[in-house]
Amino acid sequence: MVPRGIPRAIPALLGIAVLTFGGRGDASPRFGVSAQGTFTHHFGDDVAYEVNRMNRGDNPFSSFQFLLISEAAVDPTTSLFLEVPLDADMRSNLFTTYLRPFARLSRLGGSPWLNLHAGKLPTLFGTYGERTASTEKGLIGTPLLYFYHTAVRPDFVPAGSDHFFEPGIRGGGTESLNHADGTSFGGIPIVYDACWDTGAELFGARNGLQYSLAGTFGTVSAPSSNASNPNDGYQVAGRLGYRVQQGPLFGLRVGASGAVGPYLKRDVARSESFPAGASVEDFESTALGLDLEFARGPWQLFAEVGRVGYEVPNVEPVLSTTAYYVELVRDFGPSWSVAARQEAVFFSDVTSSEGVTGTWDHELRRWEGAVSFRFRRGARVRAGYQVTRFPEASHLNGELGAIQLQVWM
Repeated sequence: MVPRGIPRAIPALLGIAVLTFGGRGDASPRFGVSAQGTFTHHFGDDVAYEVNRMNRGDNPFSSFQFLLISEAAVDPTTSLFLEVPLDADMRSNLFTTYLRPFARLSRLGGSPWLNLHAGKLPTLFGTYGERTASTEKGLIGTPLLYFYHTAVRPDFVPAGSDHFFEPGIRGGGTESLNHADGTSFGGIPIVYDACWDTGAELFGARNGLQYSLAGTFGTVSAPSSNASNPNDGYQVAGRLGYRVQQGPLFGLRVGASGAVGPYLKRDVARSESFPAGASVEDFESTALGLDLEFARGPWQLFAEVGRVGYEVPNVEPVLSTTAYYVELVRDFGPSWSVAARQEAVFFSDVTSSEGVTGTWDHELRRWEGAVSFRFRRGARVRAGYQVTRFPEASHLNGELGAIQLQVWM
C-alpha cells in the first residue's frame, strides 16, 4: 500500500515552493495567452461515437471543443499556469473539473535537472499526455489506452466474479450501472488523460536522461480532478526515459512508467458486499508502461503499451488489462500530413462460480486514419475515419467518420 504519510497538504507545497525558490530572477513578470478550437461534424454509428465518450460527456468527436492556456511568468524560474478546456457535450461543473491551475518552478536550488509541478498535473503515465493539446496532433480520436472505460468500477463492489458474466456488464463501461447501493456512473478507464490529477511532481532531464516522480490524490486510472482525496491513500507515479542525443539513433526516445495507489472511493466501504475488516485502501491499482518515439525527416512514430491491474473486492485473481497503440505520421511539405493508428485492448480471464472462464471485459481492436491540410497560418482542416471491432461482441462494432476544422492562436 502507498504510505499514508505522504503529505495531505500537497497543494500547500505550491505556496511554500513559490516563497522558497521564486522571485530570484531579474526579469520582469510577463503574461501570455494561447487558444485553440475545433469544430467537428461526425457521421457514422452512434455506438462508435459513444465508445469515444469521456467521463463527463466530452468527446474528441463532439461538435465544438475549446482550450484556453494562460501563463504568468513571475520570474525566470517560476511560472503559474491555468488551462480551461471546454466541450460542447460536457456535463460537469466548470470550476471543479475544467479549470487546471498549476505552477512550474524551474532550477530548484539552482539545479537545471530539478523542477517542480504543483497543483493539477498533466497525465503522469507515458507520453501521450504531452501531445494532447498539440496543434500538430495527427488524429482526432484518443488512444484507447488513455480513456477506454472498463467493466471495473471505483464506486461499486461486486458480490463476486459472477458479476462480470451478467448481461451488459462487459462492454458497458460507458453506461451507468444501477445497483442496490446506488448508481455507478462509469467504469474505470485504463489510464485517463482527460482529467488531471491533483498533487506535486518533481521532474527534469540531463544528458538525455529524463525522469518524473509524483504523489497524487487519485490514480492514473481515476484522477482526482476536484482537489479532494477519494480515499485515505495516495498514489506514487513516475517515469524514467532517455532521448538519444546524437548518432544514427538520433530522434529516438524511450521510456518506462509505473504507478501504484488505491483507486476505490471511500463510500464503497458502506456497501453490503464490501469485505468485513477490510478498508478501501487495501485495494490498489498498479500500472506499468513502455513508450517509444522516433522522428526522422518527415516521419514520426509513436508507440506505447500499458498494463493495469485492479484489486477488486470479492474477486480473484487481480483483474488486469493490457492496451497498446502504434501511430505513424507522415508530413508532405508544410501543409499536408497523413496519420494512422492501430491499437487494441486485452483483458485477463476470470472464472464464475459455475466454473465458466472468460475475459472480464470484451476485447477490442481499432484502426484510425486522417488526412490534414493546413490552408493558412493557425488553421487546418482534417478528414478522419475510425473503425472499432469487438471480436466477441459484434453488436458493439462501429465506424465513425469526421470532418474537422481546427484553429489556433
